[in-house]
Amino acid sequence: MPTPMIQGGADLCDEPASSEGPQSCFTGGYRRIVLDGAGHFPPREAPDAVADAVIAHLR
Repeated sequence: MPTPMIQGGADLCDEPASSEGPQSCFTGGYRRIVLDGAGHFPPREAPDAVADAVIAHLR
């Protein structure tokens, strides 16, 4: 199953670098999406960007 990882670029709880590199764990594909200016809660802080990413993934 293709997996998108959406993370805030200004996340101080889970460093953005922590989502780099796990591609080998996902046999169906892994897409890392870092949203500049969003912190630990991208759906609250950048809802339009998150919605766009989810819609693009589902297409």
